[in-house]
Amino acid sequence: MTNLDKYRSLFEYNSDAIAIVDTNDHVLEINQTFEDMFGFDVSELNSPYCSFHLGFDEGLFNSWVHKCRKNQRIANYKTKRRNINGLVIDVSITVSPLYDDENKLFALALNYRDISDLLINNSKLHYQDFIFKNLKDAIITTDNDLLIHTWSYGAEELYQWKSFEVVGKHVDELLKTSFCDQSIYEAQEELLRNGVWNGDLKQEKKSGEIIFVNATVTWLKDEHNKIIGGISLNRDITRIKLSDQLLINSELEKTTILDNQDFNVVLQDKEHKILWVNQTAANTANKLKSELIGQKCHEALGFIDCKEHTCPVKLAVETGKPQVQEIYFDNGEYWRIKGVPIYNSDDILEHVIEISENITEKKVAEIKIKESEEKYRSLVENAPVGISITKKNNLIFANKKMLEIYGFDTFEQLAKTQRISFVHPEDLEMKVKKQLIHQQNPSTEFTVKFRIINNKNEIKHLLMTTTEIHINSEVYSQNVFVDKTELIELKMNYKALSEQSSLQNEKNKIIDEFKKLFVDINSQFNVSEDINKRFEELFKKYHQPDKDWQVTKSGFEHLHKNFYSKLLGRHPALTQNEVRHITYMKMNYSTKEIARIFSVEPSSIQKARVRLKKKLNLRIEDDLYLYIHDF
Repeated sequence: MTNLDKYRSLFEYNSDAIAIVDTNDHVLEINQTFEDMFGFDVSELNSPYCSFHLGFDEGLFNSWVHKCRKNQRIANYKTKRRNINGLVIDVSITVSPLYDDENKLFALALNYRDISDLLINNSKLHYQDFIFKNLKDAIITTDNDLLIHTWSYGAEELYQWKSFEVVGKHVDELLKTSFCDQSIYEAQEELLRNGVWNGDLKQEKKSGEIIFVNATVTWLKDEHNKIIGGISLNRDITRIKLSDQLLINSELEKTTILDNQDFNVVLQDKEHKILWVNQTAANTANKLKSELIGQKCHEALGFIDCKEHTCPVKLAVETGKPQVQEIYFDNGEYWRIKGVPIYNSDDILEHVIEISENITEKKVAEIKIKESEEKYRSLVENAPVGISITKKNNLIFANKKMLEIYGFDTFEQLAKTQRISFVHPEDLEMKVKKQLIHQQNPSTEFTVKFRIINNKNEIKHLLMTTTEIHINSEVYSQNVFVDKTELIELKMNYKALSEQSSLQNEKNKIIDEFKKLFVDINSQFNVSEDINKRFEELFKKYHQPDKDWQVTKSGFEHLHKNFYSKLLGRHPALTQNEVRHITYMKMNYSTKEIARIFSVEPSSIQKARVRLKKKLNLRIEDDLYLYIHDF
């Protein structure tokens, strides 16, 4: 086992479960992680009745041995194993050959990684970026393939890319992301283990400028607690990173630059005695800088006792690697504390830097992000327009307004129907043609007006807009329905009222002209008294402008409820003729049309409007039409 001894530390402290198995499938040794994950010891694993293998991979071990003899490596083989309590665990197995001093294969190293959290069902990704449009930090949401779904205003400000330029692109390829303090695999493992990862990244702006950001990545989950993507909250720490380097390289620059930063910087020895602090740290402790020198960091600054295992400064000294922790204090503040080990020219750890920053605003934002999903769901569910999501014509979501439009009480009832069957027969051919055109180019927005006869036998006039959306590499259709029934019916009634009023006015005009003609005839031919009497009776019977006005007024009140009560409530001194004049203006009659109704010249109507503006207390420059249309 000479070769194994060389990697004893890696074997014992590896975060993966490792079993060393000889070529006869006999377990020689396991590490502590293996025991923690599965609960078996070596003797139990070699028992013929051990339930660890589950019988899934019978005969596969010999295939692995054969491949290893050919120097081939088996990586990420996914299967299941049972722990000592009977719980089945999804694992990924990587197999590596082990050779003795004579370069002969004597055993296999089997690395088991728990991938239970990775085997999840894809679900619809919820949208929520609009909540934090004005947050200064960048908020980025991605799906499980790291394709950008939402890109906040803060992200636009930080990276110079607009949202429409980046949605659907791979976030790390776009920003050319690299990890500062650990590998991508270590970061992924930490995210899988804890559900959250915080660290520093090196990235590029659109202009090509290099920046450093501190990123906090958390899972984005649906209502069933299934992972459907991730949320990253990124803060520009370029100046902090540069300050770290300046602190190491130049005492002079450390003093002149770091003293004025808005984060605490403390240089300590390995025993955590303070050697130097910037002015911000002194202000935090409410002491002079000279008073802090020589004191223990936790005693002077009042953050966290370095005797505790969670102290990132203590861990940085112990591990020799940068460490970061977010600490919550009783006063409601969140602080991010980072420990950075400093080595001398002989590569010996000599000092440690503590960098601490108040991140309360950022943490509150993270909490709001998690709360936003429920707010977004409520917003969509109670939207004033119908919203539905379909996949290959199968309905998978419909909000309350959508159910109301189609006349159903439950989603299940609507989902069982063929919605095309509700389309009005006169509109069916047109709608089908437009839909076929859209299918040839589905990436474009599709808008169509049509009528339906819903489940309650009501006719609805709809404007439908269909947009193709992509979620987790799957294509869905988002449909928005605007119910224009009330507006269209109002326009139809208004048109009928206008036509009726016009006919009445034309009738009265003809009667007036006929009366003038009769007067001329009477003066020339001396028509008998009897004929004059009959004409007057006919004239009174058909020439009834007051009655016609009452019909128009009644129809107008039906379309514009409370118009007259509001108008007369504000201007009680208006006469009937003035109210009538205002009514025709509200109906968008021209000056000539109104003059003909009142049997006067257009100039008289213009003069009447000047008097009307004064009576309504309007200025000369005020628009009378706009004022009337506001009622």
